[in-house]
Amino acid sequence: MRVRITLAAVLLAAVPVLAQPAKGSPDLVPPTSFAFVTAKVSDLQQVEALKPVREMIAKIEKMEGRRVEEQLGVPLNSIDRITLFWPASPGESGSAEPIIIVTTVEAYNEAKVLKALNAIPAAESRKRHRSVYAPKATAPGIGERPAAIPVPAPPAKEGPLPVTPGSDPNAVKDPAPTGDAPELYFREHGIFFAVYLLDERTIVLLPESDRGLLSLIGQLLRRKADGPLADALAESGKHTVVAAAQVGPINDLLHGEERFPPELVPFRSLLKSKTVMLTADIAAKTTFTVKLTFPDAATTRRAEPVLKTLIELGIEKLGELGKKAGGDAELAKVLQPLLELATSSLEKAEVKADGTTLTAQVSAEIGPAVTKALDALPAVLEAAAGRMQTSNNLKQIGLALHNYHDTYNYFPGNIVDKDGKPLFSWRVAILPFVEQDNMYRQLDMTRAWDDPVNAKVLANMPKVFQVYGREAEKGKTYFQMPYSPKALPGGSPFQVPGQKTSFANITDGSSNTLMVVEATDAVSWAKPDDLLFDPQKLPKLGDPKTKRFHALFGDGSVRIFKRDKLTDDQLKALLTINGGEVIDLKD
Repeated sequence: MRVRITLAAVLLAAVPVLAQPAKGSPDLVPPTSFAFVTAKVSDLQQVEALKPVREMIAKIEKMEGRRVEEQLGVPLNSIDRITLFWPASPGESGSAEPIIIVTTVEAYNEAKVLKALNAIPAAESRKRHRSVYAPKATAPGIGERPAAIPVPAPPAKEGPLPVTPGSDPNAVKDPAPTGDAPELYFREHGIFFAVYLLDERTIVLLPESDRGLLSLIGQLLRRKADGPLADALAESGKHTVVAAAQVGPINDLLHGEERFPPELVPFRSLLKSKTVMLTADIAAKTTFTVKLTFPDAATTRRAEPVLKTLIELGIEKLGELGKKAGGDAELAKVLQPLLELATSSLEKAEVKADGTTLTAQVSAEIGPAVTKALDALPAVLEAAAGRMQTSNNLKQIGLALHNYHDTYNYFPGNIVDKDGKPLFSWRVAILPFVEQDNMYRQLDMTRAWDDPVNAKVLANMPKVFQVYGREAEKGKTYFQMPYSPKALPGGSPFQVPGQKTSFANITDGSSNTLMVVEATDAVSWAKPDDLLFDPQKLPKLGDPKTKRFHALFGDGSVRIFKRDKLTDDQLKALLTINGGEVIDLKD
């Protein structure tokens, strides 16, 4: 925290430019930065072709409880522009988190912003961490941070030096904003640790990376009107979206790898460019333009056919993606219109070398494809949410099974009477471990699950046994444990009557053994009825429509499988605890 305060103090003093009214968030980006992306959000609100997108976002926000406003303190439709920039490349800064600048159409409510961000003043943050600031009597040990951060010295002729913390390296002063300086706040949690309320329409979020922040300080101390990204920043007000980066640091990062990515080798000449810029003008007919700037005209001409080849490769990859998406009927309805749009646009791409600039441009009417894709999106989102909820239910069941094992030294099976007659399912046995102890205590354990005394108690199935997105009769579940009436010589399933399964019995390994699976047919949740395992005739699993099934492994992990992607031998091996098979599920 002391490092944070010091950095913030230096930054606050080092950015007199921040005290000036901002014309727009790109104006705050140093042209010597590694990369930036800026989007005029308010313009996107006016594009008719994106109306379905806005309606979809509104629905999602409503479902999620107005998530943007809750997290940032301003509603999405009040944002004018969002800019992200990286003062230095991840290789230099050690951090991939950008600095974010948000500007609003009108003045935002400061109280709502500070509340949403859980922000506290810098001075208050220091009080909360007072012990951190105790002066050290000795030099910091190995691995400790120094008490103060060295500040890069500015050139002698670039204005007066900013005020810095006192000469005592252990004396950390609170940044004391003047009437012209922005006010600093800290956040207790999150990847963005500091917040500047720059003016009534501008919010700046600073990431937690000290090295990234030092890079920003250095750039601001030496702030120049020119730099590698100056031309791209000048384009920011002319297009809906602008993104740009210096290519040199990207090239350095790739060469820093142990092995240069083989798929990029044919296109290495493109990495000889100095900068790359993408602009997007989004309207009924949307235009995307990519510009690469090279050191000289000869290098530009050599790169022209290489860029055309890269576009051809992109078209090929889109075709492969379309084939993969075709295997998922729900997802295909969303992706196919967009993939077809992207493919047809790239096929018409215009590539041109002009001096030291290589340009590629594509145009397309995005409205019809976006509308078609978004019409299918709600069903996909609902299915995805259902899969997530179902997986969470299985994880809770897995935790309950493990807790049961910790208590009794074996996993639960069906509850039986003194003569071995099954009375209740294992699902009833884990009720105390899934926060249903009250239901469990009301049961008469001497009577069967469907006895009138017990049937009344068990009428409402706990939601933890529900598979979302699949309708079942009331009181029935698809979650079942593989079982066999007797032990099998080639490997037994998880449940065999009369045997108590423990981790010691799972010789195949808990990460290779299925405890509970989503069956095709539902059973009454309290009934001692489960998935019969027959090695000669494997059980039916999952939803017949999607051919997917959820599976809980012995180690508590949950996976979703496509039944037609598993061979019978693989499934048989997964359903046994001691078959001795070697299982490869990499694909």
